[in-house]
Amino acid sequence: MAITNEQCKDEPTCQIYLGDFNIPRQLPCGHTFCQNCLQSYITSEDTKHEKLGHIECTVCRQTATAFKRNEPTSKWASLFHIDTVLQSMFAKKSKVDRVCDACNSEGISVTAKEFCAESCINGLDLQVKGFSNQIQEIRRKINIALDELETLIKKEAIRIRKEQVIKKQEENHHCLSLIHAVRNSRVRMETVREKCMNNETISIELEFSPLIKSVLSLSSSSLGKIVTKTTAQNITMPGLLKATKDCRFEKVDVIDVILPDSTNPSDYDVTFLHGNRVMLADWGQSRCIMVNSSYEFITSYTLTSSSAGLCVVDDQEVAVSLAYHNTIQILSVRDDIISLVRTITTQQTCYGIAASGKREIVVTGDCGNNNYYWSLISIKGDVKSSQQYDSPSGSYNYIAINRAKTRVYVTLPSMHTLLCFDMKGKKHFIYNPSNLKRPLGILVNRDDNIFFTGCDSSNINHLSPDGSLFQVITTEVPKQPFAICMDKRRDMFIVTDLQDKSKIYLYRLK
Repeated sequence: MAITNEQCKDEPTCQIYLGDFNIPRQLPCGHTFCQNCLQSYITSEDTKHEKLGHIECTVCRQTATAFKRNEPTSKWASLFHIDTVLQSMFAKKSKVDRVCDACNSEGISVTAKEFCAESCINGLDLQVKGFSNQIQEIRRKINIALDELETLIKKEAIRIRKEQVIKKQEENHHCLSLIHAVRNSRVRMETVREKCMNNETISIELEFSPLIKSVLSLSSSSLGKIVTKTTAQNITMPGLLKATKDCRFEKVDVIDVILPDSTNPSDYDVTFLHGNRVMLADWGQSRCIMVNSSYEFITSYTLTSSSAGLCVVDDQEVAVSLAYHNTIQILSVRDDIISLVRTITTQQTCYGIAASGKREIVVTGDCGNNNYYWSLISIKGDVKSSQQYDSPSGSYNYIAINRAKTRVYVTLPSMHTLLCFDMKGKKHFIYNPSNLKRPLGILVNRDDNIFFTGCDSSNINHLSPDGSLFQVITTEVPKQPFAICMDKRRDMFIVTDLQDKSKIYLYRLK
C-alpha cells in the first residue's frame, strides 16, 4: 500500500502486516489487529487452534477466547470486539487525499492508494536510472584516466629500459675496445722489444686512437701518426703499433676435400656446425655437404639453385642464400640429416648472408641501378630493418654483423673495399688499402674483431673494432683465399681456396 513517510512514522499500524487498520479487532490483552490479518493467522494453524480452543496473541503471547468451542475457526476473528476508536480515526483520514512519496519525488503527483505499485515502481526506476547514469559516467571517466596512466607508465618503462640497454651496450663495447687495444699494444711492444734487444733498426708506425689517448692521458699534440727509425732504447712512446709482419695466425692443417661426385671441385662456402661438424655450400653443383670432425663425408642436400652464402642460425639449423635469386632456404642439420625447414622470399635478389643471433640473419643483395641493400630478417621472413647503399660496380657482396647488432660490414670485391655501417645506414668507416684486392668472405668474432679474405691479394686481414688494421696474414697457400668461418669456442678458422678447390685450410689464433 502506498503511504506517506509521515504516516509511516506517526500512525498506529497492524502488527501483522504493518499497514493501516481495516476492521480493527481487539484481543482481551489489548492488542489490535485487522480482522482479515487475524483470521489469516488463525487459519494458518487451524488444527492447533481448534484443538486448544483458543489463540495466542502474536505480540504478548497471552491466550484469547471470544467464542464457543463449537464455533468454526473461520468465524473466530469476527467474534472479537471492534476497536471503535481506531476505526473512526482511520475512517476520517481515508477521506483526506495523500500523495505517494515515491511518486512525488520525481514530480509525479499521485494520490496514495492501497495499491499504486506501478506508479511507485516508475518513480523509483527514474531515481535508480539517474543514479545509474551518474555512476556509469564516473566509471567511464575513471577508466579513461586509468588507461592514460597505464599508457604513460608503459612508455616511461620502455624509455628507461631502452636507455639502460643502450648504456650497457656502450659500456660493453667501450670495455671490449679498451681490452683489445691494450692487448694489441702490449703484444706489439713485446715484439719490438725483442728485435731491439739485438740492436736491430726497425720501422715503427705509431697511431694514437682517441680511446688510447683518453686512457693514457696523452696530450692533443700526440694525435696522428708518427713514423720513425729507432732501436730498443728509444721506444718509450705508448700507442697502437702497426706491423704487417706481426702475424699471430698459426696454420694447423691442410685438408683434402674428398666428396662423392667431386671430379670437378667447385667454389665452397663453409661454416662450422654443432658437434665439430662442418658444412660446405657447393656453388657449382647447387648442394650443401656435411662432413664430420675428420672431414669425412656424411650426407648432402640438393638446393633449388646455386648457393651464394651460408651461415649457422643455431645448433640445429643453417640458412643458405641462393645466388641472384630472392630466396633463402632454412635447412635442418639435426641427427646428421639435412632437410628443408622453410623457404624465405626476399623483396630483392640476395647474395651474402650472415647470422646475427636470436634466430635472425642479415642478407645483402642487388636492388638495381647500382644500388644495393642489406636487411635484418627473422628466420620466419619478417624484415626487422633494411638499408640501401651505393656500390658503383659491385655484384656479389658478402656481409657480417657484430654481436650487439650495432654494426654491419660489407665487402665490395670489385671496389677492393670493406664498408662498415651503423644500423641506420650511416657509414662508420671505409677500409680500402692498396694491398687489398677483391675482398670476399668476412666474419666478426665475439670481441668485434673483423676478419676477411683478400682473394687476389692472397691475404687474410684482421681489423680492430674501430676499423684500424691489426694484422695482415699473407697466404702462399691458399693462393686465392675465398670463404672464411670461425669456431668461436676453439678460435679455429677454416679458409677455402678458389684456386685449389679440393682443399680447405685450418688456422688457429695464437
